[in-house]
Amino acid sequence: MDQSVSIANVGLADGPRELNMILPQFSKLPRTVSRRSAELGPNHKRLILREASERYVVSTRLRDLAVVDRSPRGRQFIPHAHIISSIERTLIALRINPEEVDVEVKYGSYGAQMSLVVTLPGIFDFDPGQMDPFRLQIVFHNCLSRGGLRLLARWFQEDIGTIFSVGVSQLNASLAHRIPAREENILPTFRKAIELAREDSARLCQWITQDIKDIDFQRWVAGSVRRMWGRKGKQEVQTCFESGEEHQSVFDILINISGYSMKAKDILKQCDRVVEGAVLMRSLLKKVNN
Repeated sequence: MDQSVSIANVGLADGPRELNMILPQFSKLPRTVSRRSAELGPNHKRLILREASERYVVSTRLRDLAVVDRSPRGRQFIPHAHIISSIERTLIALRINPEEVDVEVKYGSYGAQMSLVVTLPGIFDFDPGQMDPFRLQIVFHNCLSRGGLRLLARWFQEDIGTIFSVGVSQLNASLAHRIPAREENILPTFRKAIELAREDSARLCQWITQDIKDIDFQRWVAGSVRRMWGRKGKQEVQTCFESGEEHQSVFDILINISGYSMKAKDILKQCDRVVEGAVLMRSLLKKVNN
């Protein structure tokens, strides 16, 4: 029996409330409409369904869903609908209009897996001035077979394909996302992400003008980067800076390793690389400052 399925990639312009209305239904899929369609009436929900091209083998058997509330090793699996409701309550508690957030979600494995990205309104953007602003996002990955709920706050810039962790500029900020999260962690995670994002914005602007000597950069790539990402990662990071210049800005180095994070095969691996990239940036700055 072929168990491979296509992931539905759903983007919503009307916020988290509508997500509860489109949790996986196996009898039918919602119709596809354009976000910019001028023919839709004012009360029509702006739902976009884009068929993703990637396919993967389902790892969770259908009968496992009968005990979806009891995941392996005693972990409690949080229903997707509960997470979505918690996100909406959190936004309201933080005085963020749920209608002003962008939401993108992928479901897989018969609905036992959900990857959801919440993009906060433009007021939370980081604008470096030399390129389009970076959007502040909270990533939720909820999966029965891969550790339950995980949370990660990140900066995202679509045009140049860059993501990096919120808190990357702060040596003592917690970046952990691997520990299975609980539903009650959603509000403090949002609040902490906003707090760290404000501090990031000031420090990242300093990184634009802060230079790293080429010899320090090369030592860092040959040591820390290779240990973290192996030869392939080392080569990709190094290739982008074969310009012969004596200095590189810290911000350019961040953008470079963030591009490598975008190449991960799935969103959970991508989150891993984002955190690893932040750890690498900390190791670089500690070496330079010591």
